[in-house]
Amino acid sequence: MAKRFGGAHSPQRNAQAPAVAKPPRAAAGFRSRLMFFFPIPLLFRAFSALRAEDLSAALSALAAFVLLVLGAWLLRDGLLAEAHYNSRSRAARPALPRKILAALLAGAGVLTASFGSGAVFAIGLGLLVALLHVLAFGIDPLSAKGLDGTHNIDARRAAKVVADADLDVVAITAIADQSRDRQISDALRRFLGAVSQMLRTIEDDPRDLSQSRKFLSVYLKGARSAAEKYQALARRKADPAARDDLITLFDELSASFTAERAEMLLDDKADLDVEISVLQERLAYERPATRGKEP
Repeated sequence: MAKRFGGAHSPQRNAQAPAVAKPPRAAAGFRSRLMFFFPIPLLFRAFSALRAEDLSAALSALAAFVLLVLGAWLLRDGLLAEAHYNSRSRAARPALPRKILAALLAGAGVLTASFGSGAVFAIGLGLLVALLHVLAFGIDPLSAKGLDGTHNIDARRAAKVVADADLDVVAITAIADQSRDRQISDALRRFLGAVSQMLRTIEDDPRDLSQSRKFLSVYLKGARSAAEKYQALARRKADPAARDDLITLFDELSASFTAERAEMLLDDKADLDVEISVLQERLAYERPATRGKEP
């Protein structure tokens, strides 16, 4: 029987759950997934070389397979990081240029696979593949967005925290995509929707960062850890109790993130009210003095 997770940030009974998240998707998602299938023939080549007792050719084919698969993995993550970068009004450039590294690995993999046909041919083919990879998928964003000037220290700090949070968002998104359990997937996406709303609020007003640090540095990372552990457990055996607990946990977290964001917006409204009140008092104070100087 699932138990509700209580605590200071537990949601109220009437808390409205956020909508199911629709996180940014890579524009070339289908093509990037195809990159995982292209190296498969190299496994057959390696197997044939082993049967022919050609250890050198087998190792070469396996090395090329590993390079190409690693490049496909980096490409997928790079496209997703770029999609998050494009969806934000302020963003730091990705710390790791995954798409550029993916192009280099694709070229290195093809070079390794074709080295038996001659060094010059292999190098030329590797360079051509790396160039075609860049033309097909582009390169990573190389500069920050919306963080110009020297007066944006808070915005830069917020962009760094948002970029770190995106790594957890990407990991949870992958688990939601891989899950065959609709309720689990929907619970994860509702949580991702609440996280996305909080991240956009921080981008709009970086002063909210200090208030939300605990949610992004503790709760979000804890949610990722819980989802990954459940995924590992579900692969070994079905556990209905753990499943119910995970759904309840993520519903609790979704409501908590939503409530915290609402409080952040209330604080922003309070700041605005104070600013308006100060200006009105100053106008009321200066108006009589201005009238006294009129002829």
